[in-house]
Amino acid sequence: MSEIKLPSHYERPLQDELRESIELWHEQVAGLLPTLPSEVEIEFDDDYLVPGFGTGGAASGLNAMKLAYNPNFSKTHDELIAELRATYFHESYHLARGFSFETTPYDLPAIIHALEEGLATKFEVVRADSKPGYEQYEDRETMLAWLEEVRSLPDGFDYDWERWKFFDPATERKWVLYKVGVFLVDGALCNNPGLTIEGLSTLAADEVIALSKL
Repeated sequence: MSEIKLPSHYERPLQDELRESIELWHEQVAGLLPTLPSEVEIEFDDDYLVPGFGTGGAASGLNAMKLAYNPNFSKTHDELIAELRATYFHESYHLARGFSFETTPYDLPAIIHALEEGLATKFEVVRADSKPGYEQYEDRETMLAWLEEVRSLPDGFDYDWERWKFFDPATERKWVLYKVGVFLVDGALCNNPGLTIEGLSTLAADEVIALSKL
């Protein structure tokens, strides 16, 4: 892989550990997702910290990823490293599918955003042993209602996407887009026992939704 840009204020042992860990994680993901770019530029940026988490990240470009890590967050060092590993797996899945800030069309339907987040979340759960809250969706009746809500949203970002993706103070719902996406992915995998999350990585979003029969 290519350059890993680490903050200068990180102590040298932490920098060394993160660099070594990321190189290992990249090898692990590349062994699972052949479409992952061989060269990925990694840059740490605290702007990508997720509220309530000690880490964060984003697929920022076709071959670029942002990561965030707060060594002072209220978790043990090992817990934070495990959380960052799950983040790396999640964002790598996006890169393997060519889904990033730089490459995503502005007018993409919200349901496609949800599906892409669901795929990446399922991958981190299955392959990085992650158990994030945004993967744990509600009962089927609730999820079917949320699915229709997401389908009715305007294309692009002409809605308050942060409320749908993270937290909506008006309804106190969390991670609606993520949960709807995982719900769709689980449907596709349940209906097709021969498929794996890696197998879904090469299918178009509309194909995965069709496989879910939802």
